[in-house]
Amino acid sequence: MFRNLGAFASVLLCLIPISRVHAESDPSQTFRDFGLEGVWSPDCGNAPSQDNPRVYYWVRSSGAFTHAVTFDGRTFALVDTISAASRVKKDHLRFSVMRNGLLALTATVERQGTKIHTVTSVGADGTIYYSNGVEVLTGKPSLLDERCDGASPIS
Repeated sequence: MFRNLGAFASVLLCLIPISRVHAESDPSQTFRDFGLEGVWSPDCGNAPSQDNPRVYYWVRSSGAFTHAVTFDGRTFALVDTISAASRVKKDHLRFSVMRNGLLALTATVERQGTKIHTVTSVGADGTIYYSNGVEVLTGKPSLLDERCDGASPIS
């Protein structure tokens, strides 16, 4: 199943509950400190699409720190709550996502200069979506996102 021990170890790290990685009490502050709060996309100059999604990280009026994705710029395909976040390395942030009140997944993003990309993403059921920066289903590298300044959340 795993081609090398490194891949196996990275998957095991994703399965460790985030509280064991010294999760910080305020995910929104952790995201701000990491510079991740805001809107991200592979190409901010082009309209959102299936190949160019917009990913939003912001605090809703309810106080919940939110992760949401749009493919058309008009509606969100999903809206999740970030329940915990921690820096696992200087350039890596791990966070847990809640959907409909249940843990949906744990993901790790990496900062590469001014851009970010998903390193790992593991569903609560153990499904591995991304491993070592590669989408498991397609074998393609994760999208490298840039910050889209000036974009505002969809209402």
